[in-house]
Amino acid sequence: MHPRNHVIVSSLLALTFTAQRHSFPWLAWSASILADADHYLWYAVRWRRLNPESAYRHFAADDVTEGPVAPLLLHHPLTLALVAGLGWRYRPLRQVAWGLAFHRLVDDGSTLWQEVHRLRRRRHWRRMQDIVFAREQYSCQGCGRTDGPLELHHVISEAAGGKTVPTNLVALCPACHDRAH
Repeated sequence: MHPRNHVIVSSLLALTFTAQRHSFPWLAWSASILADADHYLWYAVRWRRLNPESAYRHFAADDVTEGPVAPLLLHHPLTLALVAGLGWRYRPLRQVAWGLAFHRLVDDGSTLWQEVHRLRRRRHWRRMQDIVFAREQYSCQGCGRTDGPLELHHVISEAAGGKTVPTNLVALCPACHDRAH
């Protein structure tokens, strides 16, 4: 999840907590937001840049293809366990542990949501293929070939507002699809 969205979600939760407890959970809120600092540290080490604006643009991109492979320090389960354990001895660290845990929960929930969304889109695309290919009798609508693979083509492109519905899709062979683009 983008750091901007973490700030929004964490702030909304903190305000909800404030309405119930009549005090703002500053430590939990700060820990939840500052947990993204390790993303920026990873970016600085990976790209050898200390430019926050560049890092922000990197993480704001819709198609972020590269990110940390292993859990980052403030996201790592052992860090969460250590801070929570120390929270039994040092009371302020309990709120820090809650903030870090909430941050991790939001990250994991966001990742799960993205995966579910991706699977739903893939299932929808396959259903559209079945409908359109059967409607076109498994033949290319450009050249009429029936002996090769087919691809779906948007009559009105998605960029121009076209939807992925059978009425806006046609079956084309790869060569005709290339020509159509």
